[in-house]
Amino acid sequence: MISLELKELLIEAASRYETADFIPKDPVQFPHRYKMKRDIEIAGLVTALMSFGNRKQIIGKADKLCLMMGKSPLEYVKERVFEKDFSYDDNSSFYRMISHANFRDIFEKGCPVKVVFAVAGFFLFVTVRQGLSALPARATAFSGW
Repeated sequence: MISLELKELLIEAASRYETADFIPKDPVQFPHRYKMKRDIEIAGLVTALMSFGNRKQIIGKADKLCLMMGKSPLEYVKERVFEKDFSYDDNSSFYRMISHANFRDIFEKGCPVKVVFAVAGFFLFVTVRQGLSALPARATAFSGW
């Protein structure tokens, strides 16, 4: 059961963040650029994978990635366009500690990408096992390392 204090905090946060005005200032803007469900899923996942650190850096790099994916992230994956943008030989950083080679793995096969999100005191462990064309990703919750 949710305490009254927590309920009020969640309602206040929702009124601040669940608005059209918030979208352009947040990485959530990238999935909103697409209409097709699979495009939204792919844009949302790759943006989420980069959503740590400075918000301006996240938005800048996610914008670059969305420009690379073009009008359809699904086609970007299905047609393997990512191969020209992300090489297995390129271990330079694409975003912070995620290399170009890591993004190649994300788009091609998903392995060994494992991401931990902290949500409301719980950890969400996401493993993409079969590449982005196999969305939705499998997610399981765990309570420790």
